[in-house]
Amino acid sequence: VSIAPSSDEDLSELVEEARSDIAALIRNDRRLAPKFVRLGFHDCVGGCNGCVDSTNHDNNGLEVPIIALRPVVQTYANSFTRADIWAMASLVGSEVSQPNN
Repeated sequence: VSIAPSSDEDLSELVEEARSDIAALIRNDRRLAPKFVRLGFHDCVGGCNGCVDSTNHDNNGLEVPIIALRPVVQTYANSFTRADIWAMASLVGSEVSQPNN
């Protein structure tokens, strides 16, 4: 089941829910935080589009965060693009890695 917003307030709530879902993934596996940051970087070089070239050796290992985020991407497919979720994951990963900043 995918969730869609009906107002700006609903959209803000969905952003927080998605961020919470991403944070839960990190709580379950702390190693995902830096992987999400790396995924955000590799996705956004040249433009954030939710796609990385898996044949490029520089992208080796990115399948781990991509697979981890699939349920979040599917849950919010009517509200956010895959690129949106990956960008949120990058931000959440960065934030939880630096809790005192």
